[in-house]
Amino acid sequence: SMLSLIWWFATPIFYLVEKNSMIYQANLINPLFYIITTAREIIIYNRAPEPFIILGMLLFSLLSLLIGLFIFQKLENKFAEKL
Repeated sequence: SMLSLIWWFATPIFYLVEKNSMIYQANLINPLFYIITTAREIIIYNRAPEPFIILGMLLFSLLSLLIGLFIFQKLENKFAEKL
């Protein structure tokens, strides 16, 4: 719970991060960073995001899907018991 709260506040939603800063480097492992940066580039600045931002967003999305499918398959038999 505390880790997700820290992660949320570390995500640059209301502020910009300079590319050479330490915060920028830390946000490269943050999946929300890629999604918010893509939305900001398209909506606010009216330009296409950099290719590595799009690639990072796609890779984190695919990784999340694969982890979710793996967990679902492992716990599939227990779902009916919990409902």
